[in-house]
Amino acid sequence: MNRIPLFLLLMLCFSCQEKKQAQQGEVSAEFFDSVANNSPTRTDSIAIPEARKTMDVDTISVTSKVVHLIRNLGDNRFNLRIELPAYGKQEVDMKILQWINNNLEEEITDTLDADSDADNLADFNAYKAFYNQKYEGDMNNVRNLALFYADKHFGLYPPEKLGIDHKIECLKVYESKDVVSYEITEFFCDYGLMKSKTSVRGTTFFKYNGERLSWAMFENSNVKDVAKKEVNVQFLKLSDDNYQSFLNTTKYQEFSLPSQPPYMTRNGLKFIYKNKELSEKEADEQIYCIIPLDKLSLSPKVADLLQ
Repeated sequence: MNRIPLFLLLMLCFSCQEKKQAQQGEVSAEFFDSVANNSPTRTDSIAIPEARKTMDVDTISVTSKVVHLIRNLGDNRFNLRIELPAYGKQEVDMKILQWINNNLEEEITDTLDADSDADNLADFNAYKAFYNQKYEGDMNNVRNLALFYADKHFGLYPPEKLGIDHKIECLKVYESKDVVSYEITEFFCDYGLMKSKTSVRGTTFFKYNGERLSWAMFENSNVKDVAKKEVNVQFLKLSDDNYQSFLNTTKYQEFSLPSQPPYMTRNGLKFIYKNKELSEKEADEQIYCIIPLDKLSLSPKVADLLQ
């Protein structure tokens, strides 16, 4: 009688092992090959202990609307979700995908500190070059695009490094008859170093040609004056005196608009300043404000396109 439970247990383990291998399938094979080929300085740290192989699984889902990849390897996690464009114009869809590809990850110079994240400048420069790579394959193959960034992630952060959590979401945040806006939210946390960062960026595309909203469309408007007021009302919340002091110590010694144009959201135009664009004191946090269209003196043509 005691043999029956043991037999059933062995059969259950064998069945689970087969199921795990089926789940890994092609994705895992591509991952191990890709990392070994693309990360020569870290190939010795990519080896996965035998006991861990049955625990770490990729899941990837690709539909006409979204590509979603999750990879867990040891204590490191990577989660990438992209809402895909489908507007019936190949040219427009490709321009949106190209922007997504170029903005999925911030440049390493915006994220890491050379002194704390590399032993010397040469190592840091090599690390930076690897990190700043972008997918250069067929943009129609969004599955390979997702795998590329997961492979790169685990090439940078090997399995023995504890607690790297990297999550990227690219979602459509606004759509009208003429425009569509995409926003990327990137969350990065190194639990070992107790460092985390969340960054957001976005842009608005015109559906008829795939071009993006630019600063040229805000000429002769009151955008600069309104943004100067709203960024304090909505985000900084400083007294008048303190805000004037803040403006006097900004990088450019005057209030400057963000380097990137705003993008349309459900609540209005969103202005986001990159780290250190306004003040060194705010280097670790993005400064932003959202301004409703009715507060801006836009040209009738631009206002109509955005609504």
